[in-house]
This record gives sequence, C-alpha cells and structure tokens, in this order.
Amino acid sequence: MKSTTIWLLIALLAMAGCDGPLFTRTIYVPAGEPVRLRETILEARVWVRGADGKPVAGKMDLAEGWYVLPDPGETDGDE
Repeated sequence: MKSTTIWLLIALLAMAGCDGPLFTRTIYVPAGEPVRLRETILEARVWVRGADGKPVAGKMDLAEGWYVLPDPGETDGDE
C-alpha cells in the first residue's frame, strides 16, 4: 500500500510539470492583429476578389506558417 502511494505521488508530481493535454493555455489576440498558422487548414472558406473587384466565395488551403489577418476596410463579404 505504501509503495503504491509513493508511486502515485511521483506520477502526480511528474504530471504537474508537463504542459500536455491536461492543461490548456489561452492567449488573447486583439481583434485585427495578425496571427501565424500552426498547421495547414484545408479547404478554408474565403472571400476573394473577382475580375470585377467584387467579393466571390471560394475555397483554398491556408498553409502552415502563413500570417492571416482581417482587412479592416472591408466587410465580411455579405454585401
């Protein structure tokens, strides 16, 4: 019994130092600030400009490492 308790305490202390799936850290990013993607996002729904300059719905892959940010001068495409 004593051996089991000791091993349980050792395991709990070891887990306390881990930044694994048991702990989530949230970082606030203010609106309008750029962020860098950690992983590729496949078939992201995006708004692109057509030949006439108007927004057109589309899909594209956003690659890991790209920076993304909102366009402060535009709406969300619901025009």
